[in-house]
Amino acid sequence: MGVIFIPQFGENILKLKTGSGGYLVTLMAVFSGFCAPLGGKLIDKFSAKFILILGFSCTLIGTLVMSTLAISYPSIVTLTIGLAFIGFGMGFTMGTPLNYLIQANVSENETASAQATLSLIRSIGVAISPNLLINFITDAAKNLQGNLMALMPKISMGANAPAQSFGSGSISPEALASLQSADVTTVVDVLKNFASSMIDKVAPMIKQGLSKSLPQGVSPDAALATMKTDYLSQIESSRAAIESTFQSTLNSGFSKLFLGAAVIAFIGLVLSIILKGKEKTVKVDPNLTVKED
Repeated sequence: MGVIFIPQFGENILKLKTGSGGYLVTLMAVFSGFCAPLGGKLIDKFSAKFILILGFSCTLIGTLVMSTLAISYPSIVTLTIGLAFIGFGMGFTMGTPLNYLIQANVSENETASAQATLSLIRSIGVAISPNLLINFITDAAKNLQGNLMALMPKISMGANAPAQSFGSGSISPEALASLQSADVTTVVDVLKNFASSMIDKVAPMIKQGLSKSLPQGVSPDAALATMKTDYLSQIESSRAAIESTFQSTLNSGFSKLFLGAAVIAFIGLVLSIILKGKEKTVKVDPNLTVKED
């Protein structure tokens, strides 16, 4: 379901560099690997239906933790709790109980076809669900540009010219691409580079506005350099607000994504509850005799 988005989610809430969130999937795999053999033992003691209910319940709890608790209180502790429950859910539901149900409910000559059908359904789910869930991230990213530009300080074009904001004009495709590839650890530097390039682009207009109000002995080039330094310092002073806005904007998409995964887990839980158990019959050889002591 939403497993492939866990690295990006962890990088965003923990303020990690891009590419370092893969270790979080490894952490989840540890929990999943612990529950996989445990689920096989519990099937013999209880039933495959019970393990499926337990697994989907863990997945439901984990996705709800990720969509609410981990976002409201971002820390390695809350993230680990969510990953643990999702890992437990995957360990209990993937493989063993489903294969057991096939062996218990399908005749021997149709077992191979049933296994192939199960693999096909699993492959379809793996292929479709990320494409559906990614829409939540895409919708959140559409608001990212506007939210960040609203935090950019206005730049003065001179005494007789109104202050201008970079968000009021069009953004070049190169600048937009750099914003789209930014993460929470680099977004401030990306905005500073973007602002620097935009100031250089409109430098002639700024110099023309400054030349009318500069005192004697001060060149427009020196005034522009000072203004540029001050402007970039204002962006740096807003680092906390910019990073918080970046996080909250993307987290709104991640929250909906994990809620969507929770809905899928809930559907699996309901189907597991209404699943009818079937006792496996054991054929006894009529010629078998039991010797009593």
